[in-house]
Amino acid sequence: MDKSLLVTVGQNLLRFLQRENAEVEAAVWILDSDMAWRLWIAPKKYVDRHSFYLTLAKVLAKHPTIGDLEVSDVQIVEPNNPIIQELKRFGTTAGPRLPVWLTNERLGGFFVPEGIILKVA
Repeated sequence: MDKSLLVTVGQNLLRFLQRENAEVEAAVWILDSDMAWRLWIAPKKYVDRHSFYLTLAKVLAKHPTIGDLEVSDVQIVEPNNPIIQELKRFGTTAGPRLPVWLTNERLGGFFVPEGIILKVA
């Protein structure tokens, strides 16, 4: 998927999740080792993976205009995950200038060849 389209699809999803009272603390597209883009989302109120994936599936079914995104393209991470904590340093410097494009970064001990930060609370 084109990177600008990733941003649009991700921002659309975040907007619709917010409308469903599924607040997101952080969201970042990560290019994984299989060269596939995955959207990592840290919910603000994390209950369990199942609950959030159920909400995600409902939002995607209700709003097909979000774009070409499947539930399997999204990875839920707990808000206390080291990667999410590392993203907060970009949020303080980026302010309202999101998205932030990442190249060859280390986040929470993981190497990220490419990433696009969509939201950091």
